[in-house]
Amino acid sequence: SIKASKAIAEILGKGVAPELITLSSDGNVGLPIRDENQKCVGLYMERVLSLWDNVRAMIQDGIEPDLAISFASRYPAQRLGLYPAKGTISVGADADLLAFTNDWTLDRVYMKGRLGLSGGNPLVFSRFEPEMKRRVDLECSR
Repeated sequence: SIKASKAIAEILGKGVAPELITLSSDGNVGLPIRDENQKCVGLYMERVLSLWDNVRAMIQDGIEPDLAISFASRYPAQRLGLYPAKGTISVGADADLLAFTNDWTLDRVYMKGRLGLSGGNPLVFSRFEPEMKRRVDLECSR
């Protein structure tokens, strides 16, 4: 497998237009953990921050921050028809904002202007968590 940050650098190097490249994540998806007998023994939750980990890796690999961030913000919003409410900082947009420390550590997240993460600690949790647990419980009971 290849990390998303490396794949994007590779396809940019081959001349693919940046606005055709998007990043997304399966963050907060609950996946069953199975033992050697395929019995469900727990739940693995994909980290939402895995998306940011890839953006930060691109910045560390030399891709300009504005461009790296656009792969996970502006370009997906444009492709999904959500731009300019999403994917930009402008008057009338949804006020979905990220704030970073000087070393690109994610410090704060605002969702529609509401603080959802502060000091790296979540303040808001997914409304789907109970449903995910129920599905995993069902899966593990099979």
